[in-house]
Amino acid sequence: MESRNGGLKEPLLGEEKAGISVTGYEKAGGWSRVTFSWLNPLLKQGANKTLDLDDIPGLAREHQATKLYERFISNWPKEEVSKSTVKTLWKTFWLQLLFTGLLALLKLSVTYVGPLLIQRFVDYTAGISAFPYEGYILVLVLTSSKMIEVVSTHLYQFTCNKLGMEVRSSMITTIYRKGLRLSSSARQNHGVGKIVNYMSVDVQQLSDACLQIHNLWFVPAQLVVAVVIMFSITGWATLAGLAVMMCTALSSATTARFQKMFQTGIMEGRDLRMKLFNEALSNMKVWKREL
Repeated sequence: MESRNGGLKEPLLGEEKAGISVTGYEKAGGWSRVTFSWLNPLLKQGANKTLDLDDIPGLAREHQATKLYERFISNWPKEEVSKSTVKTLWKTFWLQLLFTGLLALLKLSVTYVGPLLIQRFVDYTAGISAFPYEGYILVLVLTSSKMIEVVSTHLYQFTCNKLGMEVRSSMITTIYRKGLRLSSSARQNHGVGKIVNYMSVDVQQLSDACLQIHNLWFVPAQLVVAVVIMFSITGWATLAGLAVMMCTALSSATTARFQKMFQTGIMEGRDLRMKLFNEALSNMKVWKREL
């Protein structure tokens, strides 16, 4: 009986039973993850033939919806507090968010190495050398900075996308399980259409925000560094360019405000459409039964 009960609790599809391979990212080392060499087997297979759905490896255990949901629920506050969802997301994914922030900071620190070395290159080509082998060192520094910039940029994009997918998976699972436990009175305010919009639209926007969240500090820091470099080269003429950038930022902020207002109206219209659609289907079922 114990073996039979244990077998009933086992999943229908398992890695050992169905022969589903797991992505190499699960056991990849640090160098493999930085260089994305864990993708080489899949890329080699795709170069030889057209990939089928069975050729795509499964997710790592830590990235599966069940594990993400367990992590999310374990960090949920025991008592009702304000902004509980935001706090739970922070407790669950703060390490990944911090890692992406460090990658963005690394990218910012090496982005302006080229502009800073322009004057040194000009002086060296003019015959003014500060120390022996200066040309080799300048080329080595510029090449290394560009390599670090490329690696950090691609790793930042990949990590942010992975973080967005993890947030999306955990939120969709949580909303779905919450929808199953709604009472009859709660379903009057949160119908099927609104819940579907939560999972398909709102959660997707939250996932997309993971790609833009570091722009809150990255863009201002990038602007400050660029203005400082421009001021050291061109002097007070930098203020003219800064004034143009400020005017452009103000116009963009105004446009973004209107876009937010229109987007809010679109979301409300989608909720109303789904609600009316579900009500129409329910009424059609009632009429069909009466006929």
